[in-house]
Amino acid sequence: MTTVLIMLMTANLIMFLQMNNPLSLGMLLLVQTTLLSLFTSAIMKSSWFSYVLFMVFIGGLLILFIYVISLASNEMFYSFSKMNILMTMIMMLMLTTMLLYKNDMFIIFNNYDMMSMENSYKAENIDLVIKIFNQKSAMITLTMMIYLLLTLFVIVSIMDIFKGPIRQKN
Repeated sequence: MTTVLIMLMTANLIMFLQMNNPLSLGMLLLVQTTLLSLFTSAIMKSSWFSYVLFMVFIGGLLILFIYVISLASNEMFYSFSKMNILMTMIMMLMLTTMLLYKNDMFIIFNNYDMMSMENSYKAENIDLVIKIFNQKSAMITLTMMIYLLLTLFVIVSIMDIFKGPIRQKN
């Protein structure tokens, strides 16, 4: 299950690089958020962390969606070129081949690896916190913290309380 989710997230990332419309980028970001929440839920026993992660990302996406709608409301969608579709298919084929023959690369996402400290703590709530801040998953947690901090800085720099709302009323 985790291998399929990793493959879908990578395919979504490849498609993300080829988009140029802000609304389609927002839609791909929503799909990526959903896949990341499913992946986090598949790794951990409890799904509360993935639910909180999903809700925080959706809150940020709503703010970005309002801002993008006010800036580029009439921008047209462009269709994919044949070269972009061919490149996406080749990347997907390479990724699938890599995942089928090199499954040891994703051993870090094994549930048993992430519960290495489980024997020292018996309480279930402590185990969940340990899995979040374990050395193996610390990079994911740190990346999410940096992403949220960067999003906060971008939103604060976009908003200016002295100029009024983002979109002026006619």
